[in-house]
Amino acid sequence: MYPSRQRVVEELQELGNDALLELADRILQRDDESTNDAIDSLAVVTGVAHNVAERLLTGRRAEEYFLERSEMIIGVAPDKILDFRQAARGFDFSVDSDLDWAIEVKGI
Repeated sequence: MYPSRQRVVEELQELGNDALLELADRILQRDDESTNDAIDSLAVVTGVAHNVAERLLTGRRAEEYFLERSEMIIGVAPDKILDFRQAARGFDFSVDSDLDWAIEVKGI
């Protein structure tokens, strides 16, 4: 059963600006997995849209943290990191000198 339009609006109003902008950015980038997660959370269960959007924002912040500190974390300079976040490969990053690397970043 689909929620009322009013409940969806209320769920979205609870989001912080950064989380709402991140959700809109993912939609515009056609990030189907993230968009589907957000839509599913609004369509099925009450009270979790906030969590999905916040997870998207937290994930993006973790990815940016990794990019800024990749040399410290894995010994690879940021300019050697390949960004596959929008390529639907199942991981976020690789290394241009060793494409066997598949780096998935998670934030908590």
